[in-house]
Amino acid sequence: MTVDNYTHHVMRRMNARRISQVAFDVAMQYGRKIYAPNSLYYFLGHKELQHIPWLAPGEREHFEGITIVCDPRSQMALTCFKNKGFTRRIRGRK
Repeated sequence: MTVDNYTHHVMRRMNARRISQVAFDVAMQYGRKIYAPNSLYYFLGHKELQHIPWLAPGEREHFEGITIVCDPRSQMALTCFKNKGFTRRIRGRK
């Protein structure tokens, strides 16, 4: 599942943070969906990367922690970043 509609902000953040289109697509397809108030996160963690057999070990380190923030209604990607411990912050907000 790839997002066909994303904001210009996402493209700028991907370039600034050196997140490739392939990494973005992998996060959207294999990432863990985390619903939070007014947002939907796709998080690509260590557990999710174990289910992608075609990734080499070096690529797994590069992809780990990629997070895509989407609008929960339209599924439009709003921004993206890389933070391996981000899920702890989301869970703490409840």
